[in-house]
Parts: sequence; structure tokens; C-alpha cells
Amino acid sequence: IGSFTANVDVSDFGHREVYSVEEADEEMAKCLELEDEGKQEKIVERVASGVSFENWGEEGDDSEWVVEITEQAFKWFRKRSKKSRWRVTRVLGRLKLLSTGRWPYVLKKPLKTRRGDVNLYESKIDAGSRIIWEI
Repeated sequence: IGSFTANVDVSDFGHREVYSVEEADEEMAKCLELEDEGKQEKIVERVASGVSFENWGEEGDDSEWVVEITEQAFKWFRKRSKKSRWRVTRVLGRLKLLSTGRWPYVLKKPLKTRRGDVNLYESKIDAGSRIIWEI
């Protein structure tokens, strides 16, 4: 397991709207009320693409945001951090939304496992990529 610190300048990606922690939390709360997965996906995509990386954390909390990831994920970030910044930003945006604790179905789709004591979930990145996570 390695760790990766989110230091991405969102100004490089030309986002129309940047969401603060509070605004992202409000949007995710609205998203939870929707039953239509398509509408959930649109909200999640909009918020994830406009997450403010600079001010993410509790007020007065200036600690870095750290995520524990596998060695393979760490290599993936290292390899793509300069070549595919849009994809790295997309993954980081989804991780930020997961960190809000408000998980609509599109961010917390349950996966079937052989063991009942392991609760795995997936969050879709694109057609072929997923974040697999557990609580």
C-alpha cells in the first residue's frame, strides 16, 4: 500500500464551476434523493469535474488529503500523472466525492463477493475503469 497526495491545479483543466467542500456536499445530498441513475451520474460527473482541490478539508484544517492505495494504483498514478492529467483528475474527483460520505448508487454500487464479511463497492470512472472500495 502506498499513498498519493492530491496536488492538482484545476485551473489547467478549464472547469466552468469549482465546488467548495460545502457546495459539493450539498450537491451530493441532492443526488442521494434521486432514484434515476442517469440523473445521479450527471450530477456526480459535474461535481467531480469541478471539485476544488485547494480547499478540501474542514475549516481550519490545513492537513494534506491522503488516500491509501495499492502498489498497482500508485504506479498507475505515477505513470499517468503527466500523460493523462484529465484521467488522473477524474479519478481524484471521484475520490473526493467518496470522501464526502454521501454515496448515491452510482458512487456506491455493491459488488457480489464470495465472502459475506467483505462489503465491496465500485465507482465508475469511465467505460472500462472502476474504483473498487470498501467501508
